[in-house]
Amino acid sequence: MSTFTPKKCSGSQVSCGILLHIISDEMVRVMLTMVVALLALASQAQAARPRPRIKIPSRVELEVALNNPSTVDKALACIEGLPCDMPQEYAPLLRRLGPELIMRRACPAQLCTREQAKQARWLIAQIQERYPRKFFNTLNRLAKRNYQTLG
Repeated sequence: MSTFTPKKCSGSQVSCGILLHIISDEMVRVMLTMVVALLALASQAQAARPRPRIKIPSRVELEVALNNPSTVDKALACIEGLPCDMPQEYAPLLRRLGPELIMRRACPAQLCTREQAKQARWLIAQIQERYPRKFFNTLNRLAKRNYQTLG
C-alpha cells in the first residue's frame, strides 16, 4: 500500500494548501466508501451463509427419555443451567434452547425447521403433562433467573 506524500505546489501557498485539503478530504471519502462497501459485503456473506441447524432426537428417543424420570430430571437441570449430566451431544442443545422452549414455547426460527419446532413443542408439552411439578419448578426458576438478570 502506497502512502500519500504531498508534493510542493507551484502556486501560492494558500491555493496549494486548499488543493491539499481538497485532495485529502476526497481521499478520506473514498476510503470511507471502501470500508462501508467491505462491511456491507461481509454482512451479506455472513447472512447468506446458512446457520447451523440443530439436531433434535427422534420421537422414539424422546419417548424413551420421557419414560425415565431420572433423564427428565437431568435434562431440566441442564436447562436451568445447573451441572449437566447428559450426553455431550444433548447438553449444549438443552442449555441453549431449553430455556427458550420452556419460557416462550418456541424454537428460534434460525435454528429449527418447522418440523423440529413442532417436535420441540411436543416434547415440552409432554414434560408439562407427565411431570407437572418438575416442569413448573423449572419454569419458576427460569423466570426468577431472568427477572434477576433484568433487575
